[in-house]
Amino acid sequence: MRRTGSRRRWYTGVVSALVVMHGSCATPRPASEASPRAEPPMALSALPGSNVAPAVRLPPSPPADPPPPNPEDVARARALVKRGELLYRSGDYDQAELTLKEAITAYPFLAQANLLLGKIFLVRGAAKRDLGMIHSARLMFEMARALDGSLREAEVLLDLFVAPPLE
Repeated sequence: MRRTGSRRRWYTGVVSALVVMHGSCATPRPASEASPRAEPPMALSALPGSNVAPAVRLPPSPPADPPPPNPEDVARARALVKRGELLYRSGDYDQAELTLKEAITAYPFLAQANLLLGKIFLVRGAAKRDLGMIHSARLMFEMARALDGSLREAEVLLDLFVAPPLE
């Protein structure tokens, strides 16, 4: 299942934040201020840049299942995606982008909206040779794949971003 990857990334983020927090707080204590908790392993206390930031924000809790969708929002979002697809096919990328962004704002869990917006970003990024826009396209394709794993088109488009093997 694809959700395990997002949880794994979340846990990795939490562990990284804890390591950074420990590294930023790792100052030698006098023997009189011994802490009741066990000392961390040497690898954690020997992090470089141990006096970086006084406070580190933890990543948010793991994403819970979304609340039940409002049927009106879903219907509105689907209608906007259909309109955006017509605009995309006619070549009006500006209006299609605005329409799809509105659909994603109304209901962000439609894979088709994310996929289509990624296509627009890819077309624009390729035309302008804008790597930021192309990176945004890849993120939208990944979002579409995460929302609907059976979407073959998202997989095919993501294959465009795989680096060729070095010879």
